[in-house]
Amino acid sequence: MTGHADDRAPSGTGEGARIMRDSMDAIRMDFAEANQWVFYGMAVALAVAFLCALRHPGTRVTEEPAPARDVRAGP
Repeated sequence: MTGHADDRAPSGTGEGARIMRDSMDAIRMDFAEANQWVFYGMAVALAVAFLCALRHPGTRVTEEPAPARDVRAGP
């Protein structure tokens, strides 16, 4: 079976295998809780970016163009 390394617990009887079996659930929970804050941060960043995009004028003209000046006429 390949691709499911988390499904298999260490099969040894030594101290390292016992510690690994006892700690895997806690490690998975810590990882999930840490990622939760990352996802919240990404959601806030996307919301701020959306609000900035709404306020950005884009291709809309927001100011009247200055009248063209005749360069030959001088100042």
